[in-house]
Amino acid sequence: YSLYTRTWLGYLFYRQQLRRARNRYPKGHSRTQPRLFNGVKGLPILVLSDNYSYLIIDTQARLAVAVDPSDPQAVQASIEKEGVNLVAILCTHKHWLLKRQRRAGQAFTFHSVWAGHEYAEENLGFAGVVEPENLARERKMQWVQRQRMERRSTCPSTLGEERSYNPFLRTHCLVLQEALGPGPGPTGDDGCSRAQLLEKLRQLKDLHKSK
Repeated sequence: YSLYTRTWLGYLFYRQQLRRARNRYPKGHSRTQPRLFNGVKGLPILVLSDNYSYLIIDTQARLAVAVDPSDPQAVQASIEKEGVNLVAILCTHKHWLLKRQRRAGQAFTFHSVWAGHEYAEENLGFAGVVEPENLARERKMQWVQRQRMERRSTCPSTLGEERSYNPFLRTHCLVLQEALGPGPGPTGDDGCSRAQLLEKLRQLKDLHKSK
């Protein structure tokens, strides 16, 4: 991974990935729809085979912020189509294309959650392994599968939704603690800490992905 993110060899490989994705998905990997929130427009931009960048647009001032613009050509095309001026870039990854950008000085929390990848079906499949009787997860999975059958994007979700089925936001739940092993006790001294439960989840997720 370091070779991919930190070297020119990684850059050349990434450029090759871009070319292949453009040839394979000339119209993009998914069908997206912008969202408008009180004069602020969230515009997904399709990248590679399952990635997203975003333009966050002030529709009145015609100003935009780009989030993770890993395909400059696609982002520039969206900027020109929207007729906006780019005033800032927010980078959440350490990929070589992004690492030279300045880090955002403050984290922003929004009610809506915009993912950087089209991983909803895979992630919900893993959630079903650790919490198989979670009905919220089952309902979300059915919706996601319908969306993907028509190549529709599954973004965004909401933080409230994610808390109902995303195991990484549910380490406080007894059902999940029992599935992962001894959870934290009332004082936090017994069993696993929440951080250790998250570590277990990450290890299980890696194993699930490799199957």
